[in-house]
Amino acid sequence: MKKLFFFCAMIKILSGANAQSVIRGEYFVNADFGYGNGTSFVISNTGEDVAQALNIPFSAFPGEGYHFVFFRTRDSNGLWSQTTRRLVQVGQNTADATAVRGEYFIDEDYGVGSGTTFNINPSSSDIAQGLTIPFNAFQSPGYHYVFFRTLDIENTWSSTARRLVQVDDQLGEVQIANVEYFFDNDLSFGSNAALVLTASSDSTWQILIPPTELPQKPNWTFANDSLFLRVKENTKTSWGITTRVEQLVCSAPTDALISGPSLVCNGESASFIASADSTNNSTSYSWTGPGGFSASEANSGEVASEGTYTCIISNGVGCTVSVSHELHFYLFTRPNISITGPTAKGLGETVNLIAVIENAIENYSITWLKNGIPFFVTTPPGLSASYNKGPEDNDTITAVLGNSTGVPCYPNDTSAFLEVHLTPSGTWLKEEPRNLSIYPNPASTFTTISKCDLGSAILSIYNSQGALMKKVLMTDCIHLLSTVDLPAGLYVVFLDNKMGNRTKQLLVID
Repeated sequence: MKKLFFFCAMIKILSGANAQSVIRGEYFVNADFGYGNGTSFVISNTGEDVAQALNIPFSAFPGEGYHFVFFRTRDSNGLWSQTTRRLVQVGQNTADATAVRGEYFIDEDYGVGSGTTFNINPSSSDIAQGLTIPFNAFQSPGYHYVFFRTLDIENTWSSTARRLVQVDDQLGEVQIANVEYFFDNDLSFGSNAALVLTASSDSTWQILIPPTELPQKPNWTFANDSLFLRVKENTKTSWGITTRVEQLVCSAPTDALISGPSLVCNGESASFIASADSTNNSTSYSWTGPGGFSASEANSGEVASEGTYTCIISNGVGCTVSVSHELHFYLFTRPNISITGPTAKGLGETVNLIAVIENAIENYSITWLKNGIPFFVTTPPGLSASYNKGPEDNDTITAVLGNSTGVPCYPNDTSAFLEVHLTPSGTWLKEEPRNLSIYPNPASTFTTISKCDLGSAILSIYNSQGALMKKVLMTDCIHLLSTVDLPAGLYVVFLDNKMGNRTKQLLVID
């Protein structure tokens, strides 16, 4: 049979974190196809330090001659070790050769047979043997290469293996105190982004890298770059071996929220603002919502549809967080109020008035006004008011339906006008047709004027002193009227159509 190639792997986990057990390994020949893609082998005795033989069949090599064999191990946390490389010579030997002795040398190879020899005990074709090298064999503390090879009973030397070791002249417990890291550009030892740690020999540290220290390259993410780090002991001026970090945790923005209303009045609009901690100038926002809504700023802009609005916040390096917000409209049935009263009254006689209410909420109130001046307030079950007719030729009676329960979006509505005229033979009452609607009323910044007929009409607004404040031509059924320039107070709104008919309503500006 063809020879199986043997390696003795002395494996030790070295890190500044809690040591973990080695549980499996992998190898590949001549080319590294990536972590997890090699030929897997099981670690028979798991632990921090393991010594295990590795047999590779002749068929794994593309042919005779010299080849590189790479191998690495994986611990119980799923982290891979650094990759180790061996140069091997592959031949057609049909029997295993027994290794009888070996030699090693430091930093420089002086030729086969010229190194420091060591015995192999017992002699075998498969060996696992520790090698102790005295401190004085090294010229100085620091990093050195140790080379070694073996000789078999056929007087044939193996290929030479190499190990990078760090020689320390300080005995005692090693304590890690500093860490530095970099991505694709090493600025030299001690010149990269650094962290100062509480000195410890056996601890776990979480390294938080702020977005400002990430590579400032277009479309950069953790997935398309590598992070390197190295550590330094508290008693040393030299740094340890540089290690490539295989597993990174992308720190997404935290405490994400959307600020804005959840309930708005029917027909109104709303806007939202998305925010989160750990954002920066590269943070992006992506909004989606009902009806194909989309936006790309922290402020959503105006929205006018019910439903769920979602914003995905990205910190610019592929780490995202999603947050959603529900918007609903408050629906209501508009209330209606009208006034009934006597058909005739003389000077000094009592005018009895009754309000008729439809679709009103509970606990409403009715404010009665004569010629724009309040004279009585009623609450359910009371719906009536009265006054004594004075000498004025005309009394304009109005009743304002108030919202005393604080229900959002509920409109205050004004009744139709009731005019009381004084005549020599007494009084007569006339109720105007109710084809003019004003809402909201009272108003603060704007109000909506609506009329029933489809023709054009002149809209006139007078203050309580009879001064004309606004005059507008209404060509549509609905007109949005700005009231910002009107002082707070009571106003009379007249609507005159082409037929010469006039309708009136009271408007309150608060």
